[in-house]
Parts: sequence; C-alpha cells; structure tokens
Amino acid sequence: MQDMNFDDLFNDTFGDIQQPKDIKQETKTEEKKYMSTQELINEFTKPNNTKKQPETVEFVNEETGEKETAQVNQKMFKETQKIAKEQAPVVKKSASMQMNERILARIDELTKSTGEVFTGKNRVIATDIIVSTYQTIKNTGYDINNIDFLGNNYESQVKRWAKLGVGTTDNLYTELRKNGKTGKIDIKVKPQYQTLEKLIIKYCSKEIFRFKTDVICDGDVFETDFDFAKGQDVVKAHKKNPNVDRNELTNIIGAYKIAYVKEKDGSVTQLLCQIDKNRIMRAYNSAQTKNVWNNDTQKMVLKTVTWEMWNSEVIRPFMVFPDDIIENDNLSIVNENADVDFDNKDFKHKDFIDAEQSAKESIGTGDGLDF
Repeated sequence: MQDMNFDDLFNDTFGDIQQPKDIKQETKTEEKKYMSTQELINEFTKPNNTKKQPETVEFVNEETGEKETAQVNQKMFKETQKIAKEQAPVVKKSASMQMNERILARIDELTKSTGEVFTGKNRVIATDIIVSTYQTIKNTGYDINNIDFLGNNYESQVKRWAKLGVGTTDNLYTELRKNGKTGKIDIKVKPQYQTLEKLIIKYCSKEIFRFKTDVICDGDVFETDFDFAKGQDVVKAHKKNPNVDRNELTNIIGAYKIAYVKEKDGSVTQLLCQIDKNRIMRAYNSAQTKNVWNNDTQKMVLKTVTWEMWNSEVIRPFMVFPDDIIENDNLSIVNENADVDFDNKDFKHKDFIDAEQSAKESIGTGDGLDF
C-alpha cells in the first residue's frame, strides 16, 4: 500500500462506504500539515465509520508521549501509524544529542565485548556526564574536532564513572588540556573531593552519615587522643586562630578529615585521616602550574586530605565494591585521578561550574558533530 492515498486507505479498510465530509475537508486544509495517530483514530472510530468488529490496541500518542488504548480495527491502526510516521515533521538533532548517541553507542560496544551489564540508570548518568562535557567544550571555545576523545578513551571514562554511580551532580567535571606532543586537546572526566565522599558513603560497609574536613593553621589548637577500645585516633578539639589567612599556603601546617560512623548500637565513631605540611607540599610541588593552588589553596588542601583518606587503611578495609565494578576495571578511574591536581593554565576553573548548571537547563544546539 505504498502509493495508497487517504481515500484509498479509507475504502480499503472499511469497504465501499461514503467518506464523511469532515475528513475530506480536514485533509484538504493547507494549514494542517499532518494528522497525528490520535486524530486519525478519532476519525476512524466514529460509530458510523466502523463496519468490522473493533478491538483494543495500544499506541503512543504523539502529542502527549503517553501510551493509550483505543477500540479500532487492527489493520486500520497499522495504516494510521504508518501515515503518522511518514507525515510527522523531522526533528533535527542538536550537536549535544549527536555526541550523546555516539558515545553511548561506543559504550554499548565496550560492555557487549566484556559481557558487562550497563543498566538504564547507568545510561542516565552517562548522558548527564556527556551533556556536561559538551557544554564545557562549548564554553571553553575549543574546536570539538580537535579534542582527542579516542586517544583519551573518553567512552571508557564515562562508562566507569556511570558504573560507579556518580555524575556531575556529585561534582564530576570535565577538564580540557592542551597536549604539546599531539597538538590535540586531552579530555579527562575528573572528581572533586565531594565525589570521593559520595563514593565512600555509597560503598563503605559502615554507615557514614557525615564528614568534617578542615585545614590546620599556625596558631590553631588541635588535639587528638588515641581510643584504645576502638584502636584509632579521635579528634578532641580544634580551636582556630582567627588572626591568620586560612587560604594562605604558608599559614597551613596540616589538614584532617573525619568520617562519622553510626554504629549498630547507636554510638558514633570517628574515622580520622590526617596529613602534615610535607604531604601538602608534595601535592603542591607535583602541580605543573600553581594557578589553582594559589587561587584556592584551602580547597586544594581539602582535596588532598580526601584523596589520602580514600587510599588510607582508615577507610579502605571497609569499602565493598560489586564484582562487575572490580572485574571490569571500573574502579581504576578513581585511582588514576588520585594524585592529579588542577594544574592546567589553559583550564578555565569557572567553566565547569557554569557547564554543570547550563547542562541542566539546555542541551545546546549545533549543526553537526565530527569526532
């Protein structure tokens, strides 16, 4: 019935009966570009139009996007679906939508080759990361065709973070860095310290309900004590010196992070991790450039002590990860970032913050995408 027009379809479906005038008038109206499945069904299911015994069928209403049912002839219904599909307007996909579809297709290939399960929830998180990446690229002004997606295994990065269950709402961000050797732009999906907190809470066998993270400065009174019953240090007091700039590196002598655990008996236990000035300076000196450290020193120190907790014997013995996360190398994405700091002079710190917000408001538009 490829060449069948509306009159032919009507007569073939219902026999040689008179077509109602309202249908002819509607189909001849130039302003009416196409009829939706619902409109066709409404016309075909009028009592005086149906000779054959109708039956209940399920369809998707194009206007609402919802599944609905109607009493229609099965053959007629299939034809109306065909007409609606052929006459529906073509929606042009934005560049971000194209990028999302291509990356998800590559992730599907990856997971299929390993037999790994990539759930609907994983795909939602992956889409969140990909759209945020697109917005970061757009905001920084880099040519998307010059970004080394393949060389940096971008789809693997997205897959691993999605499998771990964290996205941009958990403070993941995309870092773009000029690579002097390849001439391309390296792309990394990286965590902030809040991302690690989310992972610790998510996968720790103990019930962690809060974190306390802070720097220790010259003139502070910081007291700890060893709890012999529980076999660990606990913080007894931290009185801050109000007369120092707490974002000045020379004033910071250490940092600590406490994970508060609610035990089964209702008591609260501290899991404490501390770093000293040497550990802070090691992180500082490993940075190729010092821009972000100098601009937001305290935040970088808090990030450093959080990485220290993540890798320490204080927390690692209590971390339990699903087998498919370990077996398919998903956990490596976190460890790969463990000692990497913001050290790129070309990276615009504000961009990823703006991108996270704009990605939730708009997925952007674009004519095409090639990568």
